[in-house]
Amino acid sequence: RVAETRKKIRSTTMTIMETFRKYVNERWNYALLAEAWKNSGGKVVGYLDANAPEELIMAAGCLPLLMTGDPASGTESGGKHLDGKATSTVRHLYEAILTGRYEFVDLILNIGGDKWLSNAYNFLTAEKMLDPTLKYGEVYYLERLRGTFKQHRDYNLDRLKDFREFLEAFTGKKITDESLEKAFEITNETRALLKRVSELRRADLPRISGSEALTIYLASMLMPKAKFNELLREFLETEV
Repeated sequence: RVAETRKKIRSTTMTIMETFRKYVNERWNYALLAEAWKNSGGKVVGYLDANAPEELIMAAGCLPLLMTGDPASGTESGGKHLDGKATSTVRHLYEAILTGRYEFVDLILNIGGDKWLSNAYNFLTAEKMLDPTLKYGEVYYLERLRGTFKQHRDYNLDRLKDFREFLEAFTGKKITDESLEKAFEITNETRALLKRVSELRRADLPRISGSEALTIYLASMLMPKAKFNELLREFLETEV
């Protein structure tokens, strides 16, 4: 009976991991990522930088989604306009956007920080001017200073307030303090669960592999957070 129980537990963890892998491997699949969300009237906000204010996006009733490129794709569509020094990561991401892989994304959020990801805002704006038929959503630039002085923090806070107002106009939905609090509860749980994943990796005999951990981290930025938390919670209960 013990062996049967262990087999059942392992089957559960493998099924959950397969779900995480599916989201990672098919991270441009509209039917998987966003169809149900958009059919229920929600909007999708794609972001290029992992430091995106997901809580604001969620509080506005939108689905935050990390946008990535396909390393197996070419870069012909955007390569002719990108700066020659642009990284391969940006080139593949740019290609994915220009070739319509992310046409289901309603808003593309660029954030100040990484030089080439930040510059994608200007590139995408110019591309739309050159060819208005290109199928990708509105582009928004959220400036962020990297300094730690009070004036830097105050400036960044003001930009977040601007983004909050923009999201309210974009969605027609008021972002309340209550909706923000609920969003923070969800993302705080995500962080706590991911910390437990890291602890499993730090054990003398790691309970999960490095590739599994990376899959979980990436899936956390591709799935609706509440759904991800539920699955990861179950996964960790069977692994601990």
